[in-house]
Amino acid sequence: MSRLGITTFIDPESRKIKPRLKSFRKEQNNTGSPRKKSSPRINKSFACYNISSKIFKYNDSFSKDRSRTFSMGSTTPSNRRTASMRMTGLNSSGKLSNGHPGPKELEESKNVKLKKELIAELLDKVKKDITIGLFDIALQTLKKVFKEDSNNLRAIYMKAQCYIGLKEYKLAIPDLLGIIQDHPTYNKNIYIEIATCFIESKDYTTAVRQITRGLLKFPRFLEGYLSRGTLYNQMQKWDKAISDFYEAISIGPTEGTGYLGLAESLIGKGECKNAIKMLDQALKCPGSTNLALLKRGKLLFENHEFDKALEDLSRLIDLEPNNIEAHYFKAFSLLGQENLIDAAVSLEQVIKYDKAKKYTGAAIYNLGAIKIRQRDFYGAHFTFQRAVEQGIEIEEQKVLKGYVEAILCLMRRKFKEGISQLNKIIKKKHILLQEYLGNCFAYRGYAYASIDNHEKSVKDLTAAQKLQDLDNSSMYNLMISQAVSLGNCEKALELLQQASGLFPKNVEPFAYQAAIYFQLSLTTKNPSLGQKSKELLDTVIKLRDSESDLYFYRGIVTYYNNKPIDAVYDFEQAIDKAEDNVANHFLARGLCSAKLKMFKEAIQDFSIAIQLDEKCSDAYFFRGRCAFILEDAELALKDFQQALLIKPNDPSAHIKASNLLLLTGAVDEAVKALENAYTINPSTEIILSKVKCYLLQENIPLALTEINKLNQVTKSPKNNFDIEVLTLVQALSSQDSNTYQKILSELTNVLSYKTEGNICKVLHIHWIRGFIFMMNKDFENAKNEFSPVIIKRKKKDQSMERNNIEIIYNLAICNLVIGNLEEAFENLNDIVCFLDETDRGKVLLIMGVIQYALEMNREAKTILTEAFKYDPEIVGKYLEENSDVEVLPLSSGEKFAEGFDCIKIAIGDSHPFYVRPCIMIPKSGLPSFDFGIEEEIFKFFTLNTVKCKPETPWLNRVKGSIQFTDEIQLIEAESPSEEKEEEEKAEVSDVFSDKSLKKYKSQEISIRSPVPVVRIHDSDSSLSEILDDIDDLNF
Repeated sequence: MSRLGITTFIDPESRKIKPRLKSFRKEQNNTGSPRKKSSPRINKSFACYNISSKIFKYNDSFSKDRSRTFSMGSTTPSNRRTASMRMTGLNSSGKLSNGHPGPKELEESKNVKLKKELIAELLDKVKKDITIGLFDIALQTLKKVFKEDSNNLRAIYMKAQCYIGLKEYKLAIPDLLGIIQDHPTYNKNIYIEIATCFIESKDYTTAVRQITRGLLKFPRFLEGYLSRGTLYNQMQKWDKAISDFYEAISIGPTEGTGYLGLAESLIGKGECKNAIKMLDQALKCPGSTNLALLKRGKLLFENHEFDKALEDLSRLIDLEPNNIEAHYFKAFSLLGQENLIDAAVSLEQVIKYDKAKKYTGAAIYNLGAIKIRQRDFYGAHFTFQRAVEQGIEIEEQKVLKGYVEAILCLMRRKFKEGISQLNKIIKKKHILLQEYLGNCFAYRGYAYASIDNHEKSVKDLTAAQKLQDLDNSSMYNLMISQAVSLGNCEKALELLQQASGLFPKNVEPFAYQAAIYFQLSLTTKNPSLGQKSKELLDTVIKLRDSESDLYFYRGIVTYYNNKPIDAVYDFEQAIDKAEDNVANHFLARGLCSAKLKMFKEAIQDFSIAIQLDEKCSDAYFFRGRCAFILEDAELALKDFQQALLIKPNDPSAHIKASNLLLLTGAVDEAVKALENAYTINPSTEIILSKVKCYLLQENIPLALTEINKLNQVTKSPKNNFDIEVLTLVQALSSQDSNTYQKILSELTNVLSYKTEGNICKVLHIHWIRGFIFMMNKDFENAKNEFSPVIIKRKKKDQSMERNNIEIIYNLAICNLVIGNLEEAFENLNDIVCFLDETDRGKVLLIMGVIQYALEMNREAKTILTEAFKYDPEIVGKYLEENSDVEVLPLSSGEKFAEGFDCIKIAIGDSHPFYVRPCIMIPKSGLPSFDFGIEEEIFKFFTLNTVKCKPETPWLNRVKGSIQFTDEIQLIEAESPSEEKEEEEKAEVSDVFSDKSLKKYKSQEISIRSPVPVVRIHDSDSSLSEILDDIDDLNF
């Protein structure tokens, strides 16, 4: 027989049985108390009721010596002995000794007759009062009788019966003992009644002795043998009991009570088969059928013969529909067959017929236990509440009630409260919940997983697995929590695939796998893993297209894959399907717009993100960058300051602020911001940023100081490379030919380091060497230095590094001096479109002069016209043939290059001009606020950000569907049209207007020109006159 789950089925009555002897015949004196039925007690093997037919409990609290104090001689009242002596002068007729009545005898005889009639009338009234239970009134009437006749035997017997009715057994004992002493054969039932008094006083030995005295007086006293046998059963003296019951059967072979008692004795000896035979005999006796059926049904139930037990109990219920015990044990027999539904019906019948509420508390308790077994915890809660409302809650119910309330907390998603209650249950380890201890661990593991505490979840679910076999839900939760705890690794992916096999329609395992692949793609720089992540998310969205988070995750991966247009679609879907507006959704869409150079749209999205989350520092930084690009410096500074207020102790915030300050030209303030960041969290990155600031100020000594400081923190060949190159650049400004040779030699040694610095690169070495060769008029060697380090432009490229542009310019000057005009023109043509306005005008001037030298006058005129538009001052001076015209684009006109000599360029018959090679202190470019793929968004898609939705372990599942008790209900997801209708009915947020939350969709994306074309107006100069001068020139 399988257990019902826990040791739950209790009958509290079994612990407070008070046995009383009763007469076994229906025609016995009505003054005796009605016989009690047996009461149930705990059966540990089945965790329910084991009903015993024992009537009495053995108790030896009274010693044999004490029982002997109730002797018959000491109980006769003294007034009765005196009255007896006074009447010795009279004979039995009350006449005088001579045989003739005296003068008063006739009158006395009349008075005696009236007195007897009065006593008889009073005794009849007492009898009626006793019959209806008015014992106090009966005692008052008996006092009147005793005034008339203090020795009236019937009155004394009735007084004892009244005391028994009032449960004053010790007061009844003297009167009953007196009757037995003076009139031992007065009434054989007195021996049973006095035995009952001693039983109630827990003096079983004296009770047996009194019944034995009665049997000596009445050898054929059937009820005496039955009562003494019952007492022996209670005292577990089975052989003596069997002897008495056999004697009773011999006296009354048709009396079923003897067979019932004998069966009880045989059960006590462990002879259940013989006991059943005796009960079979009892069934043949009239008047004992019902009791025999009940006892045999209970015995068969205890022997786990549930089918036979149900036959007997059902037959008894047909005979006696309101028999509470029959319904009670029928319920437990059905439980033994795992028939929970019919068992619950039988328990409801118990509650219906149990008017005295003797079994109701236990029945309700067991109904609740059945609900728990069915995992219907709400049903169990309301079932237990029935007992509370009726005031019949038993102690064991409080234990199960706490267990149910803990699970209800989890069902209501009050996880912390549920965890707290389960902690108490697990700590106490109550015996009633031993079998459910594994469930307690499993449910607590579910709760921990729900709040993303996966380490504790794994610990609890592992503990549950040691106590019991985990169901699919708990096994699924264990695999998910183990995978999340392991992090981004192959083992985690294997666990997630296994979890997906348990619940194929669940999207969380796929989402977790996608997160792992995405993070691996970031760390390994492997784009194929990012694509794998997107494919998994595509699969997930097909399974569940209503989840906002899934679109958000896919949008992040698509953005990472450099497909911002596709990412915009996903982010908009995430915004549409989210129950509430989420700041991160608008932040992500804003980044896509910024990447597509739609800065106004981006600013609006970042503004919405700030409205939704005022502490979103990233939104302030991104909006500030967009504002700076749109030349709204005031908004940019305001946003960066607000971001610093939100995260004053975040060094990255101070670094970002320093970048803005650098771009606005506030280098000193940028250095202060970096010093604040270094104070919060010292790092090599901050030191390098300070070095870059000093190099922008062309302050090489301070830059070298910081690099030496960095070298003390972390010694590295890169630091030595930077120190060597910057030291040589500092020496370069001496403009001494001997120094030039020394620098060339030292630079050759630095090239042997086979490494580069954090700031200075191999490119800078070749650049400096080429520059020195140009200063030494060695243009061929200069070309040999410049050519290898030039990065050739591709047609698709829309930008070029400043260093590359300047080296190409130097190469063009070398070709120009040597006379390679066409190569020089091509060099300049490669860079002209990447230059700003004034530099572009100067380079176009040189290109126009080259075109005239190549006799391409029309093209030259066009180029010179364009040059004049960009730099009318220099171009105008040249066309007017002013002397010593210096054309110094790029770094050739900056402070560091001013000390170096210019090179005179005279092409054919054209007017000469002067140029200077580009040379600059090695430095990193200014920080760019242009939007690329911003890494800040990637933190929103990790294992920890995927919302964990563990499977609820208390649900009954049948073929993938959820079973609620005895019904199967299929759960269907809402169709997209239904969801759309629901969304249309949703109320609009009171905080944000439709206008502020407008969703921008980008269909066409225009990429701006890398160099804005700014045209001058005619009023700026007399262009027509200049063109006339161009025509008049003789090249």
